[in-house]
Order: sequence, then structure tokens, then C-alpha cells
Amino acid sequence: MKKTITAKISLIAMLCTALFSVNGYSKDVEQELQTLKADMVDIAAEMQILEQQMLYPDAEQLAVYLSVDIAEGFDVSRVKLLLNASEVALINYNDVQMDAFNRGGIERIFIGDIEVGAHTVTAIISGETSNGQKIKRAVSQQVSKAANANVLELSVSYNRNLQQPQFTLVEL
Repeated sequence: MKKTITAKISLIAMLCTALFSVNGYSKDVEQELQTLKADMVDIAAEMQILEQQMLYPDAEQLAVYLSVDIAEGFDVSRVKLLLNASEVALINYNDVQMDAFNRGGIERIFIGDIEVGAHTVTAIISGETSNGQKIKRAVSQQVSKAANANVLELSVSYNRNLQQPQFTLVEL
């Protein structure tokens, strides 16, 4: 529904622009059209935010973010996220995405509604060390869902002393 509204707004803006440019109206009209277009873009952005709030109300929301704190030593290739033993996310990563993580990037890997109560979140991380060793590990966290939003961070770091990656899943 949102896409059709946004598409209709864009179509109206294009038609108005074409109409006014064909008839040779003044610069004032063109400026008003540009203002109208900007307003429509703002409205579309606000509609998207409202849609997210309707689909994922804070009272039922669980969000999981991935952060990677490894300059070199381990490249994440895949993350599988399970909620109460059911797969809710599966993400494969490439070199460009790993470069973004190495520059401090964080990615939301899951957002969804869950019922109030106890839940188990499990992340299975696959990747490769700088010496070519393939690693696949799992980390779990019990989450007690209350009447507010829950946020978890899946953190991947590299322990240089042990020469191996470390994975943690913590509630923020």
C-alpha cells in the first residue's frame, strides 16, 4: 500500500513538472513545484517511519545488531539467527560488507515482534581466520521479554593472545 501511495505521489509530481515546463510557466511556479516535490519526499519518509512503528510496536519489539571489532584476523561469512530454535535471519557477508564492519559499521540483522516472556536467541557465526582456518560457532542468550523493546548486540572480536575470534551476545 505504501509503495502505491509513494508511486502515485511521484507520478503526480512528474506530471505537474511536465505540464508546467511545456506551457512555459515562470520560475516562481518551478520553485513551488520543487518545494512541493521536497514536501512529498518528506511525507513519504514520515509514512515509512509510521509504518515501521505500526508493524513493530515497541512493546513487542526485539532487535538484534551485529558489530565486528576485528581489524584483521577473522572475516565473518555468514550469520544465522535463531529465535526459540526457529530461523529468523540468515545473512551472507562479502568483502565490501566486511570492510564496512572493519571501519566501525553496525548492521541490524533482525527486528521483529515477540510475545512477552522468556525466549532463547541463538546466533551461529561462520567465517575464516586470516590463516585460512574455517570457524563455525554458536552463542546463545536468554531474553526475558517485558513490555518494552529489547535490543541485543552480537559482537565479533578477535583475541590476539588466543589467536581466535570471540563471539558475545549481550542485551543492551
